[in-house]
Amino acid sequence: MRCLYFVAILFFANTLFAQDKVQDGSIAETLTAAKASYKEQLEQASNSLLAEIDARISTVENNSKLSVESQLETLKELAAAREAFVNDPGNVPSQRKLVAAKNKFQRLVRNSRKTLEDAFDEAADAYRKPPIKDFKAAERVLEERKNFFSDKLEREGAEGKKVAFKPAFNDKNWFATAPKLVSIKDDVIKISAAPNGNALLTRKTNFKRGTDLVDVAVELAAAKGTEAFIILNAQQKNGKWSGVTSRIHFENGKIHAGGQRSGFRKNTGRQEKFKAGEFFKMQLYVHEHLQDSNRALVKSSLNGKSTGHTAYEWHKTNKSGAVGFVVLKGALTIKSFEVVNTKK
Repeated sequence: MRCLYFVAILFFANTLFAQDKVQDGSIAETLTAAKASYKEQLEQASNSLLAEIDARISTVENNSKLSVESQLETLKELAAAREAFVNDPGNVPSQRKLVAAKNKFQRLVRNSRKTLEDAFDEAADAYRKPPIKDFKAAERVLEERKNFFSDKLEREGAEGKKVAFKPAFNDKNWFATAPKLVSIKDDVIKISAAPNGNALLTRKTNFKRGTDLVDVAVELAAAKGTEAFIILNAQQKNGKWSGVTSRIHFENGKIHAGGQRSGFRKNTGRQEKFKAGEFFKMQLYVHEHLQDSNRALVKSSLNGKSTGHTAYEWHKTNKSGAVGFVVLKGALTIKSFEVVNTKK
């Protein structure tokens, strides 16, 4: 009788264990299917937007009422927008005639993301509840959920707003002259100085003036003893860097920031003081100079308030360049960075 009782208990325990394994496997399978569906929906949304761009290109090609110059320029813009989106789906076209398509794309991505976020939450909840009660599995699911949406398309496309880093921070988009002194943790970048300085710059080097506008926005903090620069139109010739900059430096116990200047010199314009390690927001804007086609007007702001402007002569043979940071002393900690290069 005791033997039968023990067998019954063992059978019951094995049955519960088997049920837990089935439930555990079912949770994982359900989440895997949700992720696959999400990727498929993103692809469909991207293809739909590309079809809208192609339709717009076709419309312009068949519009004989446009001047040749206007037609060619519009086709060039559309082709560039299409290529940029294909290369990086986070570069959602901003042309006026594509606003409806852009909004539709972002709505589809946003809805798809919400569905997948719910699937992650449901999986984590299922793992923590009886009979499974696997809290480590629930924690792994939440961590995966956090990291899953780090891709630029999934962050910008879904939210329809600025992302933490644009261009996305990776080796494809950025390079550093002293990469071992650049670190990233929880989407926050730290750039420390090397003996000869450390430059962190975009690999894209055709951010330019003229009919283009360059708008760089950054939220950052500087360490005690720092001397660093945000730089636009960055170019290197004979081992020397040039560009228009905004200097950030430590002096008399405070971090000084604000204003702008060509080259690595003291800023012109209004400056403000911050504690070492205190975060603040800066923006640099490049506008076409209305009186001189060889010059650009560079404006700056600090925490939303204007800090002045400078007329800048762009490189005579190359009116474009990279953007980024140069750290000569100390270190910068960057919470967010965005560079926009769009038509007027």
